[in-house]
Amino acid sequence: MLGKYVPFGATPFFWTRHYNKSIQYIGHCIRPDEVIVKGDVKGGKWMAYYVKNNRIEAVSGQGMSKNVLTMLESFN
Repeated sequence: MLGKYVPFGATPFFWTRHYNKSIQYIGHCIRPDEVIVKGDVKGGKWMAYYVKNNRIEAVSGQGMSKNVLTMLESFN
């Protein structure tokens, strides 16, 4: 801070809500090798895993906030 390099040590995350639909995103993944989606996207209950180098780097989801929060614990 104030001109000094200070690394960010926490796992990045955000929640958003539009038209009574919430989406959660945890982690950080630029250009994933693979995105694995599980669940019912049209039904609003799904999770997406962003994989790079055979490792889950980020997770997003809708209608499964407890599962997404569990992933936050595994990133820390």
